[in-house]
Amino acid sequence: MIAAGFTLGFHGCCHSVGESVLAGDSELLPSQNAHDWLGSGIYFWEGDPHRALKWAKFLSGNPALSKRPVLKPFVVGAVIRPGRCLDLSQDVSREIVREAFLALKQAYDVAGFAMPHNEPSGAGDNDLVKRFLDCAVFEFVHQMRESRKMEPFDSIRAAFPEGEPLFDGAKVSEKAHVQICVRNPECILGYFRPIWDRYD
Repeated sequence: MIAAGFTLGFHGCCHSVGESVLAGDSELLPSQNAHDWLGSGIYFWEGDPHRALKWAKFLSGNPALSKRPVLKPFVVGAVIRPGRCLDLSQDVSREIVREAFLALKQAYDVAGFAMPHNEPSGAGDNDLVKRFLDCAVFEFVHQMRESRKMEPFDSIRAAFPEGEPLFDGAKVSEKAHVQICVRNPECILGYFRPIWDRYD
């Protein structure tokens, strides 16, 4: 579960925020929405600055979806050491999440409450991007570890299958991506400005 090496993450944001981070005047802040699919943390697109820029442009065109307005879309790159990573590409990580779901469901059942559920963000959203259930389960993972006095996870890494099939009959989707949610800011070793033509 300790991830060796480093990975590059890209964060879509407003130009003013990005320049402030690159100048060392501020840090990226964690997202703490109840619908954040991997729970609270700083979100990065792994290895894909173009997807991060698309996200920033989307937020710019849909200001109601962002707590801070994105007036001019921008991308900040980050060198990330994942540390103790809950990596959903690994069996052991998926088992931890499944255990948390079952324990959380039992707690809700005992209390007589309905579990949160994932919801569409609007008409035509078949991906249910408002991930209230997913967020609750991942947050419960961290609560369980804390209650058992286990080391906390520094980051979470998972693939997000999004969009229509890439081609007829495909299981690969047109907007599929890998995201990293950094919970421990010390995992971020530095920020950088992407040189765009090197990612084409």
